[in-house]
Amino acid sequence: MANNFKEMLLNKQHHDPKDALVSADPNRFKKALRGNKYRIQGVGGFGGKRFLRKKGQFRRGLLAENARKKKQSANWVKRFRRRSRLALQHGAVETAKKSAVAAANNGNQNEQSNDPVYQELTSAKKGAGRLKARQRRHRNRKGKRLAKKLGKPVQTSYSRKSIRKMMKQRALKGATFSWRHPISSIRHLLKAILMLPVVIKSMAILLLVGLVFGLIALMSSMFGWLVPAMSTTADSKPLTDAYSYITELDTDATKKVIDSMANTDGNGRSLIINGQEATTDGIELISDFDRELAYLSIKYDDFTVDDAFKQKIKKLHDQMMSVTVDAKTVTVNLSSFDEWEKNHPKALSQDDKDRLDAMGQVGQYRTQEILGSPFEDQNATIMVNDRYAWRLRSGQKDMSNHIRISSEVGKKIVAVMSGTVTAVANGSVTIVTEGKRTVTGGLKTVTVKPNQEIKKGDQIGTSEKNITLQLVKITQQSASDESSSMPSSSSSSSSTSGSTVAANSAPLPPVEEELNPAFALPNVKYTYATTYGLVTSGGNLTGQDFDANKFHAAWIKYFSNGVLADKESYSIDAAKKAGVNPALIAAIMGTESSWGTSAAIRGANNPSGQMSGGTIIAYPSLEAGIDATGTTLHNLVVTRGLNTVQKLGAAYAPIGAINDPNNLNLNWVPNVNKLLGIFGFKSGDSIGNITLHDGGNSYPAGQCTWWAKARSGWAANNWGNGADWGSSAAAAGFSVDHTPQQGALVSFAAGQMVGNWQADPVYGHVAYVEAVDADKGTITISQGGTGFKQQPGPNLQTLGNVGAYTYIHPR
Repeated sequence: MANNFKEMLLNKQHHDPKDALVSADPNRFKKALRGNKYRIQGVGGFGGKRFLRKKGQFRRGLLAENARKKKQSANWVKRFRRRSRLALQHGAVETAKKSAVAAANNGNQNEQSNDPVYQELTSAKKGAGRLKARQRRHRNRKGKRLAKKLGKPVQTSYSRKSIRKMMKQRALKGATFSWRHPISSIRHLLKAILMLPVVIKSMAILLLVGLVFGLIALMSSMFGWLVPAMSTTADSKPLTDAYSYITELDTDATKKVIDSMANTDGNGRSLIINGQEATTDGIELISDFDRELAYLSIKYDDFTVDDAFKQKIKKLHDQMMSVTVDAKTVTVNLSSFDEWEKNHPKALSQDDKDRLDAMGQVGQYRTQEILGSPFEDQNATIMVNDRYAWRLRSGQKDMSNHIRISSEVGKKIVAVMSGTVTAVANGSVTIVTEGKRTVTGGLKTVTVKPNQEIKKGDQIGTSEKNITLQLVKITQQSASDESSSMPSSSSSSSSTSGSTVAANSAPLPPVEEELNPAFALPNVKYTYATTYGLVTSGGNLTGQDFDANKFHAAWIKYFSNGVLADKESYSIDAAKKAGVNPALIAAIMGTESSWGTSAAIRGANNPSGQMSGGTIIAYPSLEAGIDATGTTLHNLVVTRGLNTVQKLGAAYAPIGAINDPNNLNLNWVPNVNKLLGIFGFKSGDSIGNITLHDGGNSYPAGQCTWWAKARSGWAANNWGNGADWGSSAAAAGFSVDHTPQQGALVSFAAGQMVGNWQADPVYGHVAYVEAVDADKGTITISQGGTGFKQQPGPNLQTLGNVGAYTYIHPR
């Protein structure tokens, strides 16, 4: 019977395409069981329900066991699959069995019960029941645990649906809302809202939307706090007043330096600016005004520039710029705001520093920008080369009520605001709108007419090299404002009252206040900073006197990593051919080409940064670029006579140039001067046939001691006053006597006669012996000193009585 039963099972034709387990094809049966097309469902009943699902839908139920039991579950799942297969087979066997029993006419129950296959399938059916009971017990235990954690009454049995619901509630109850985890907090909040009833859910959503808008408003208020307006209006007058007072203090300091250097009371003074010996040539002291204004803004918020507030500004300014004058020296110390902050660590709180940083990032004057750019490209940088500020003109303080902006000849200039053109004259255009007036000057051509309505960005003309811009705030007075400020009189007659009303109702003239246009424009940069002349090795740049060994050592040190490494000899020859000092061409090529590594020299063979029409010039070879550098220096130094570094710098790298947006030309003269000494430059200022030497002269410029060291080239620093040089030189090992010698130094005692005049009764005097005439018994000296007309010298003089003086001989 058993064999017949199996045969009936295998011959059963099953037409359900989703159930390929019972088939006449054993291979198809095996493939289905392996899961190529269908997989056994993880959980579910067995009594006639569907046992197969498509691949990908299996991972539910048993495979959702805890991860800690994953390893244990693997063997159990394997056993479950086997039992499931047996259960499936058992279901098919039961169907075939019923048919077999109905067809049988003798009912062999004992024979079937003794069939081993039947016994195995019956055992599998019992195992499936035990499996379902086990799942039910596990589900009930889990439900009880969740109910206890959630504080709910414990039940004896739980469904899958109730378990899932309690798991969601448990997840929300354990969720933490923290600003440190905003995304997770928002996710938990949304989950909690979605579990609420509809009415409460709607209210919660509205509350959430309100919170979002409140957060945006809070951010806006914080932004306003971080970047405060200098006053309540965008074109505030107090900002301009504070800025103007700072520039006035700068101008007072500059004038003090110039006056102190000119008024020496018979004694020369040296000028020291931040430790560097300097001259007053082109001097203009400028403080870090932008940062000063930012500090005042966050420290005092809304302010009025009255006498008391000016004292606060002056105290800050004096800490950042000081001028000290004594009998021998004028000392100027300038510091940036960052340096001042380091020296005053308690001046700013952390909140103040954060606000300063925010202002620097978003733009300090962003709330003041009420005008557009005067250029067609509204994003172009506006280079201001002359400020709205106090400054010195012909030795007198003068206020400039406009700014000057760098431009190009023929460049299109547009209106900075909308309004009515009220005047066109002398290359300027005046535009008036409600509350303000602008005057744009320096125009080469004008394309608008009076009474013409114009919009911001419309062309008004073309520029010369520079244009100017003036901004005026217009405040219209009202009669009621005027009358309300005056005291009333109860004894006035009716006729008097009538006349008063008539007088007050008459229009009053508007109040006009000048504002700094640079605050109202976008993308403003300044093309200048503190300027002054440096006491340097100076001129004779056409000389060929240089230390070849020092030159070679410097070339190897600085040019070895660039393309000029093997061009030392060629550069020396090019300099000599051009008639300039080789140290000069090396210093300029090093400065302009970043020691032979810049893109201009690598890509265009241009070692000296030469440009044409704003474009770097390309040369066919590196040698051609070096020759072009020599030619340019010959034209400037030899032909035009720009034979000092400062004169050359004004033409070669002018401060405020259009092609120097980062204002790097401020460093050109100091850098080249420094490099000249590094590359062995020996010659100094050439005066007639007398040459001065640069040897780190620490004596006050213009004094006799300065001249004696510069002329000799071998005298040492710190030898004291002129009368002390003999004893100081002897202590240093020099030969000192009363015998004259050409090339020696001659020292005069305090109060000693120097020909027809007397040396200083305290300091004495010192000079250089240019020539000795033994037949006549005279010497010819060159000398410096503030009392002479020729500065710094040579002030030649012939003296007799030569044995009365002290001579210091060179080694």
